[in-house]
Amino acid sequence: MAGWVERELALQDELDRAAQVQQVLMPREAPHVDGYQLTGRCVPTQAIGGDFFAWHLLDDEQLQLHVADVMGKRIPAALIAASVRAMLVGAAQFNDQHKSFARVAVASQELLCDTGAFVTAFSARPDPATGRVQYVDAGHGLAFVFTADGCRRLERSGPPLGVFPDDTWDLHSTVLQPGETLVVVSDGFLDFFPSLEETLDRAVGAEIHRLTVTELVDRAVAFARSQGHPDDVTAVALGRTAPDARRA
Repeated sequence: MAGWVERELALQDELDRAAQVQQVLMPREAPHVDGYQLTGRCVPTQAIGGDFFAWHLLDDEQLQLHVADVMGKRIPAALIAASVRAMLVGAAQFNDQHKSFARVAVASQELLCDTGAFVTAFSARPDPATGRVQYVDAGHGLAFVFTADGCRRLERSGPPLGVFPDDTWDLHSTVLQPGETLVVVSDGFLDFFPSLEETLDRAVGAEIHRLTVTELVDRAVAFARSQGHPDDVTAVALGRTAPDARRA
């Protein structure tokens, strides 16, 4: 019995340390981009999980965003998430959005094939000057732009990473107008409503376009926690500030 307790304590200590490392990998502060607000939160359902998000500024001052969800939970999903995150961040430094994602797909193919895992991912590169957002959506399907009139769902580019070897992903684009907010979530939020349509109806009814991105993400995470979320939940929001708000 004493040996079993000792092993359990050692395992819990390892999980606690792994959780600390995973939190360090998440962005702590958003880069300052004039005319925009950016924030994100990731809350695993257990100590560690398979969701992650990342953002960074490129050499040309463009913003790069990534949100991904690895199939599964706990340590195996977290290890794969850390590997894919490093690939996405590294590739984005030296390639355009389309080529960057294509190279990540090739680099991650062996890892995902050998582990039998797949990853849904949304990788986007907004141009702060114009609001144009170039993005690739690999089976994620949970990226939306909220406006004063409702919301529009962004297109998928193809299947998740790891599903079909040698697949390709289309590059799409949209324009984030002043006053609009790009919101990307993980599928953990789908557990709370019967359908995606009802989820969006609730979000639009709450007039989330009127919230700051911090208020939006904090409310989303608080709601998930209040429901006892059975899956990891991640929310990232990028808002383009309306001109009158900037003057205020």
